[in-house]
Amino acid sequence: MNFKEEILRLKKEKNAVILCHNYINRDVQEVADYLGDSYGLSVKAKETEADIIVFAGVRFMAETAKILNPSKKVILSNIEAGCPMADMVNAQDIINEKKKTDDDLYVATYVNSSAEVKAESDVCLTSGNALKVIKNIPSSVKNILFVPDKNLGRYVEKISGRSLILWDGYCCVHQDLKPEQIDKIRAKDSNALIIVHPECRLDVIEKADMALSTAGMAKFVRENQDKNIYLGTEPGIVARMIAEGYDVRPVDENMICKNMKKTTLQDIYYDLLEERNQIVLPAELMNKARNSLEKMIEFTELDKQI
Repeated sequence: MNFKEEILRLKKEKNAVILCHNYINRDVQEVADYLGDSYGLSVKAKETEADIIVFAGVRFMAETAKILNPSKKVILSNIEAGCPMADMVNAQDIINEKKKTDDDLYVATYVNSSAEVKAESDVCLTSGNALKVIKNIPSSVKNILFVPDKNLGRYVEKISGRSLILWDGYCCVHQDLKPEQIDKIRAKDSNALIIVHPECRLDVIEKADMALSTAGMAKFVRENQDKNIYLGTEPGIVARMIAEGYDVRPVDENMICKNMKKTTLQDIYYDLLEERNQIVLPAELMNKARNSLEKMIEFTELDKQI
């Protein structure tokens, strides 16, 4: 069976759209309608007029799509694709932290989190818009809890100048990148321009030339074809850039996100054929979680208008 041809047929037949994260396997990226980072895909999920959304990513991404567009059938490409960082904080953790400050706590939550955590949050953010979101939190707010990624939080705290209370979560893929690996690349390539993901440790970010989300990386690569670029993140984005004809290299080709790589073309085919792995969330939970996601979009778009 030619899975790609069958997927294209089923998409048209069922008025379905495939949203795919930049870290997913390249052959799956090739059948996607939209490729992007968490923020870009969130906006596409909110705006799409398709009847079915197949999300090639991990669970929190599919949940976000369902929350933003609850009338649609939202399917997670592989039901086993989770996110360890999202599991490092739960709704009760947030409730407990609020009690410690008599509810005088503003919760800024990375989208790499469960629907239940989003429901207890004031605003969500992504690696691509974290600085914009934190910048637009009113200056009168003093106690900002940043969950769950401490590395992204440290980076945002340093650049924004806002004091943040950091949760002790992290991405196991980006956490393992070391400053010595940046040094090693510079030793062998004096013209290297190294971009790392903001989920990396701060000592790694400080060694690199810049920190960008995967969408930011893709944009920079397209606009700087004359540069000798290395990307310090999951190599799915490197594969995408190479497929588009750009000469980029991974900082570490072993930075594999096993959960992102679980999705196959066969998964997508059977997802569409059987409409399996649908995301089902209680309406009350979705309504609460939607507030923090829509606040994120509001803050991000507000910054564009300035």
